Amino acid sequence: MTEKLPDPIKTWVEQSLPSKQTIRAFEKLKGATSTTLYKIETDTDRYVLRLYDNKSWLSKEPDLAAHEAASLKTAAADHFGARSPQLINVDESGKQAGLPMILMQFVPGEVVLKPDDLDAWLKELARVLAGIHRIDADHFKWTFRRYTKPHELKVPDWTEHPVLWEKGMQIVQSREPRYKETFIHRDYHPVNVLWTGGKISSVVDWVNACRGPAGIDVGHCRDNLVCLFGVEAAETFLNYYKTFAGDRFSYNPYWDFVAYFDFVYPGPPKVYEGWNNFGWQDLTDAIITERLETYFESLIEKCT
Repeated sequence: MTEKLPDPIKTWVEQSLPSKQTIRAFEKLKGATSTTLYKIETDTDRYVLRLYDNKSWLSKEPDLAAHEAASLKTAAADHFGARSPQLINVDESGKQAGLPMILMQFVPGEVVLKPDDLDAWLKELARVLAGIHRIDADHFKWTFRRYTKPHELKVPDWTEHPVLWEKGMQIVQSREPRYKETFIHRDYHPVNVLWTGGKISSVVDWVNACRGPAGIDVGHCRDNLVCLFGVEAAETFLNYYKTFAGDRFSYNPYWDFVAYFDFVYPGPPKVYEGWNNFGWQDLTDAIITERLETYFESLIEKCT
């Protein structure tokens, strides 16, 4: 797979391309951890091929390719302040090459994890997320689900604040607050946004998009920001998001707790491979664990 694309995949890609283009080059893209991504180059254009080759994930969600294809169509149908990849073709069942796969237009931009102006970077990150949440998805098939079951949570051995964890668990085990469903990316974080000239040009990785509470997207992004920059950056992002979302968003820390447990449980926290791939080699498991614990304490304080 490192030297050439298998013939069935190559044939499917070339048959999917407009104007009878042929593949001139391809390379594996960094940053993907649950699927395999390739950049495909022809004489006239560039594309991205995603192979859904995680057997464990596919066994739980065999419709992954169909899901992402629908997400891309929905995101493309509504302007949210940046681009999403244009869907070219999808093999939902893996009939062509034994694996479900999707072919998308290559989108411009680069991952930026060490911005020159952190405040402006956080503001732009919030602006685009608020735009995503304005996408009309009333008829979107896929709906929000939690990754952790509240009543199965247990205090992990790695935390130094078991009493706080008990309080946080009680919060997510309480009655879920009412919310207005909106279109959510479900994995919005700095590695999944691309930048050009100080602005977000594209948002990628839509395989988990669904209808659900906006607070989950906000909370998940905040978890990532805490790991990279600390609690203050996560709070700045939240405040900017509130401004851009306006009356459409009513902040409730409940969703921060849900997102937090989805992010860290059962743990212990580990440095995300994507951060290393894009320039954060100085992060350690100990650093992000300390930052996440500090953040968790701040969330508890909001509820007391």
